[in-house]
Amino acid sequence: ITAEGDSMYPTIMDSDLLMVDDSIKEIRPNKIFVIRQGDKLRVKRLKTELSGDTLILSDNPKYPVETMNKETEIIGQVVWNGNKELI
Repeated sequence: ITAEGDSMYPTIMDSDLLMVDDSIKEIRPNKIFVIRQGDKLRVKRLKTELSGDTLILSDNPKYPVETMNKETEIIGQVVWNGNKELI
């Protein structure tokens, strides 16, 4: 998929190509995932807290931490990213 926006800057840039492994849905420490919320796909880090809550984190500090709700679906883990402008 193609990334849009700056919420994962500097790790993932706007227009980067992302390879997503849709067989990996288990949250792993410090990994980036594609999630679906309604009809919107988002690229975020996920972190499970001791309380059982799952946090949705952006690498760009200007975006707030969110808590994942029951309607959020994990699509898969981002396993590669690259800048298509270099192709």
